[in-house]
Amino acid sequence: MSIKKSIFSIFIFITFINSNINAQNVLSPMFKKISKPIKASEISLTNEDDEIVNLSDFRGKVVVLNFWATWCPPCKKEMPSLQKFYEKAKDKGIVVLAITVGQDDDDVFPFINTLKPTPTFPILYDKDSKVARQWSIHAMPTTIIINKKGYMTHFALGARDFNNNTFIDILSKL
Repeated sequence: MSIKKSIFSIFIFITFINSNINAQNVLSPMFKKISKPIKASEISLTNEDDEIVNLSDFRGKVVVLNFWATWCPPCKKEMPSLQKFYEKAKDKGIVVLAITVGQDDDDVFPFINTLKPTPTFPILYDKDSKVARQWSIHAMPTTIIINKKGYMTHFALGARDFNNNTFIDILSKL
């Protein structure tokens, strides 16, 4: 092998390793990794059209599960970036499910209409906070990443800026 080919091969290898490290670093500051992934328990909630939505319906896709409330300022702050993320990620096998905790249509619809851009991802209603209690959600917003096999792999407490292309690439590989 010539010296040029050897140098080129080393360059490609270093670039590949470096990009993988950088990609993992994007996920690490945003989310804490769950050391041993946990099987996500089933969720069955109604959406804004009063249809039942089951978490298991999304097996084979990565799910970004976001627990939030209208009274939560950090939730309001992160919604626009979550919508921009959803617009980019929905065709890449990534689903966003936003679960509003302890609220109903009368609380949520007026709130949603104040957001720009207006969210188009599914909003599910945990009106009695039963799912939030079962999942031990104590802070809002809380976001949980569920891999294609239905296991919780990462979580974040507090608002995040989801509008990141590298983040989308990493999630699509989970």
